[in-house]
Amino acid sequence: MVAGVVAPPKLELANQDLIKSHVYSIWLAHTGLYLDDSLNKILDLEIEGYPLRDSVRQQLTLSAGKLAQCLQASQSILSDVFCQNDLRKVSCYSVNWLQSTLENALNSFERACDRWRDLYSEAVNQLEQSRRTIDRSARGDITQQQSKLFTS
Repeated sequence: MVAGVVAPPKLELANQDLIKSHVYSIWLAHTGLYLDDSLNKILDLEIEGYPLRDSVRQQLTLSAGKLAQCLQASQSILSDVFCQNDLRKVSCYSVNWLQSTLENALNSFERACDRWRDLYSEAVNQLEQSRRTIDRSARGDITQQQSKLFTS
């Protein structure tokens, strides 16, 4: 059915976002942080803005020595012949870029949590609005149209 030879699938690393995701996974492994199964175990939901829990932030903040180990591990992994062929195609890749990416990994992790923070905040707002509507309904302080929403 197919004429010619089918080439085996190949992972193309000549993509800055893909390289970053691999570097971030190396960084995360070096932090030793277990992410568990939910962001509510990582973020402090009792504080406005839902910041990282202090214990999580401390664990994600690598010392200079740990950061150097992480950089060395990343360089070692990316020095593979197959990786190097792809990395030569990416103009941004250098040791300085790699180090900068690792130094800013915590900030990138924070930004990655922002979408969840926004969704959670919106859910909390919807819950509060629903609670106020239910309370008004219990007091008989809603319009007839709003009342129909509860009975349909």
